[in-house]
Amino acid sequence: MRVSVTELADYRRFRDTDQTFEEWLARWKRLIPPTPAMRAGTRFHRFLETGGRDYADRVVFKLDFTPIKPDSCEVPLSREFAIGGENVKLVGRLDAIQGKTILDYKLLSRYPKVENYSGSVQWRSYFVLYPQAERFRYQFFIRGYSGDPQVVVVRDVRECAFSRYPAVEDDVTALLADYRAFIREMEAIGKITPEDHAARKSRRRRSKPKSK
Repeated sequence: MRVSVTELADYRRFRDTDQTFEEWLARWKRLIPPTPAMRAGTRFHRFLETGGRDYADRVVFKLDFTPIKPDSCEVPLSREFAIGGENVKLVGRLDAIQGKTILDYKLLSRYPKVENYSGSVQWRSYFVLYPQAERFRYQFFIRGYSGDPQVVVVRDVRECAFSRYPAVEDDVTALLADYRAFIREMEAIGKITPEDHAARKSRRRRSKPKSK
């Protein structure tokens, strides 16, 4: 079984909130198209990764500050776990690494509530996937508006950080085990079919950016 960090976070949100099964299933099947905010975030990631050399879709980002220059960007990671008699492969992609700190970029329209991130599955999972890291730092880039729709002005950056803790691997492994059991149960009662898996895999392949 292959499980992405995003997929695991979606499951935890479904399990621990009032989100319906149908809402979760639509996300799991990759049927929900990206929002304009998500597309803008993807373009901004590319802007940071290339040092401002790539203006995707002719959108220009203007910063009033100099962002941190990381050691590496877009780092793919994976790790396998033996759970319930099968291999469960957790996969993810780090936005950036600077020394022993993982950086994660968020392009937002307003200042976030830091407490919304303290319980996140994301930073916990990446500590498990990248054991060299000691800190996980969110960088919240706050965008403003200009008269030109093709120009995005990033006016501020705020940060919050979390540190590795001793039980982080146990917490992530327990959630993976719970998720695996849930998926297998949904398969057993016919809520998820082999055709669903095949279609989902096909959509994942089509959504990958093509190399230039």
